[in-house]
Amino acid sequence: MKGIIEKVNEWLNETIKTKKALNKTIRGLENHIDEMLEKIEDYKTAKNYAVDQMNKYKTQLSELNKKYCELEINKNEIEAELKKEIRTLKQETWKRIMYKCNNCGCKFGQPKKVDLETYYGVYSSFGNSYGEMINLCPECEDNSITEYDEEEEEKTIEERVYNYLVENHRGKENLIKNQTLRGKFQVGSDKAMRKIIQNIREDKNFKRMVGSVSGVKGGFYICITDEEMEETIDNIKHRANQMLRMCHVLEWKKELDKWKKNKQKQH
Repeated sequence: MKGIIEKVNEWLNETIKTKKALNKTIRGLENHIDEMLEKIEDYKTAKNYAVDQMNKYKTQLSELNKKYCELEINKNEIEAELKKEIRTLKQETWKRIMYKCNNCGCKFGQPKKVDLETYYGVYSSFGNSYGEMINLCPECEDNSITEYDEEEEEKTIEERVYNYLVENHRGKENLIKNQTLRGKFQVGSDKAMRKIIQNIREDKNFKRMVGSVSGVKGGFYICITDEEMEETIDNIKHRANQMLRMCHVLEWKKELDKWKKNKQKQH
């Protein structure tokens, strides 16, 4: 009987130990499940945040695509308009461009084109042409021709010189020599060119100031800095003062001559 009781006690002790171990395992599993549930909740929160951000980005992307399409449409419209303007300008330019023969004075729309070998009379020596062409006057067949702009030709010499300086010679470092400018506009003398520059300076319709540098390396330019303007004004004032002093001396000489003549009459 005693042996049976001991066996039962051992079994009960083992059962209690097993139960305790199972309880411990169950608590561990419950804690693990709780942790997993928390992680699942965190994952759901993160997933919802990610979905919200993705939807926001999709909305922004859709708006950007819409703006891009609008800009693309505007770009195409602008390009089409610019191409149209360019075609119009080209047509107007072709209408305006004419040529003038410097030999006979003839004005014409299209020059006569011949190959160099024919022009110089050596075609038979070569037997063929190398394709280089030369433009000739259709009247006298001289090759001394230049482009001729009828609207530009109607402008005064002052307007043409002023426009040329504004477009090509802005600033003292970009001055053009008097002789070169004379040749450009076929002005006969330095004196005549200085008179043209004087007329430009005195005309308020020409808004920009024409500066000048004297001497061998001198010439004309459009003033673009305050220093260049001040220098031009000072140079003109200096020449004006020189002329004024000369006038005073001439007046004195005139009065002296007058006094001498009166003196002679008295004797």
